[in-house]
Amino acid sequence: MSKDTSEQVVAAFFEYEDGAKFCLEMLEEGGLKKALGDKAILSMDYNGKVSIKEMGDMGGGKGAVIGGAIGLILPGIGTVIGVAGGALIGGLAAKLHDAGFPNDQLKSLGDQLKPNSSLLLAVVDSQHVAEVEAKLRSADGQVITEGLTEDAIDQLALTDFATDTAARSAVVAALAAEAAPEPAEPVQAEPAPAGQGFAPLGEDAAR
Repeated sequence: MSKDTSEQVVAAFFEYEDGAKFCLEMLEEGGLKKALGDKAILSMDYNGKVSIKEMGDMGGGKGAVIGGAIGLILPGIGTVIGVAGGALIGGLAAKLHDAGFPNDQLKSLGDQLKPNSSLLLAVVDSQHVAEVEAKLRSADGQVITEGLTEDAIDQLALTDFATDTAARSAVVAALAAEAAPEPAEPVQAEPAPAGQGFAPLGEDAAR
């Protein structure tokens, strides 16, 4: 029989783009920063672009849970971070599923992600889960919580994501690049009308 650990995964959906970011700041400023482990914010802007901001080390044991949860929420994440990264996170999602993690609940939250909405994922100390849930719901968050089992931790610890530092760094870098704002296009100077260009050197002196 699997034993629950002292931490749980909390996921919250918000019907506004900055909801997850706002609530994470509210939790941290409200004295719960130490109760939060690895976490991630998924948001979709008005144009439908998904941004993922991961905070913490997604590799190894409990840290890998966030990466796997992202894979459950966004099955098509491979199109965002490339085939190799998508396969890596997809493997984490499969491990979570095999360990009894509530993939249907997470997928249902992911299905609600639409323009101008966001999701917060966090590993939370069990002693503070009720307080975290209450604060998230007070901000109109739709919340689900699931305990971590030792089986899930053990399975995740054996994945490439947990053991291959280079692969993990490549995925995190790809997520950060996807979330980064697009560079502004350079402004092209319009050519000067005929007869209004610069005079050849010495022409003014000859006049």
